[in-house]
Amino acid sequence: MGYAPPHHAGENRHPDNEFSIPASAVYNQAGIPMISGSATNPKLTEQGFKTTFRVVARDDKQGAALANFAAGPLKAKSVAVIDDRTPYGQGLADEFEKFAKEKGMKVVGREFTNDKATDFTAISAVTVAAFASLEISSHTEQFIVAALRSAGALAVSLVAEVDGRVVGHIAFSPVTMSDGTKGWYGLGP
Repeated sequence: MGYAPPHHAGENRHPDNEFSIPASAVYNQAGIPMISGSATNPKLTEQGFKTTFRVVARDDKQGAALANFAAGPLKAKSVAVIDDRTPYGQGLADEFEKFAKEKGMKVVGREFTNDKATDFTAISAVTVAAFASLEISSHTEQFIVAALRSAGALAVSLVAEVDGRVVGHIAFSPVTMSDGTKGWYGLGP
């Protein structure tokens, strides 16, 4: 087991699921509250620790919300899913894919990369193809995604399609709040 300093009032500094889940056991054992603003894996709070809290939606809730949006307002019939294999990216992509299938959408592709990869040809091609026929597109989405990736700021990318026509593209990127708080994700491009 890990170490928690005596007389410690609380903890909220772990950046993601990879560290938050094991740390929560240490804090629980020491009776120290842990409040996460970034760990989205359902396991964090399903452990049943009375000292563990989160202020961000779980992967299953975010995935369901994204699938509902794709199936509802976007009226997507098919989608392609791309994730970076980080704990956040993979967890959210897995949940989105599961709920998209439940909503009757066809998952036409699942692309993977990682935060160390340098060849993004397949992902760029999917993005270019997704926006090629859209008159409202400036056709720079692949450059936005590439810039976010180069900056280490791209966690998840989703493309939605209806009747063979692309109707949306979303990506999640880490953001810093105006007060300097980190551990949140923004939706774009």
